[in-house]
Amino acid sequence: MPLWVYKVFKRQSKNMSKNKKTDWQQLDKQMQALILEDKNARKKTQKSKGKIKINRDTNMGDLIEKYPYLADILIKDYELHCANCMLAGFDTLYEGSKLHGMSDQEIDDMIERLIKIVENNK
Repeated sequence: MPLWVYKVFKRQSKNMSKNKKTDWQQLDKQMQALILEDKNARKKTQKSKGKIKINRDTNMGDLIEKYPYLADILIKDYELHCANCMLAGFDTLYEGSKLHGMSDQEIDDMIERLIKIVENNK
């Protein structure tokens, strides 16, 4: 879950009234709208750039969408099964790697390798 989603959720849940069912429904609608807005913004950015810069902040879903052959490498070599998860669009390479217990050095090495693989596949 991206940090911004968590912050919105936390802020909204503090303001909930006794009518929790209605509040949760409203919160769900707001979250869905924010997720859609974020997804559309990422698509516009990706289309305008044509290619994705691979770094710690690269969205995992965008990376796999642009370079699908990297999914096998992330899964087999780094055990990042989240690469094929439907929620991959919510994690950056750094966040997903940290959740799987990788050190900063391992993440940097992985990113370096992914960049080389993409460059060699041009």
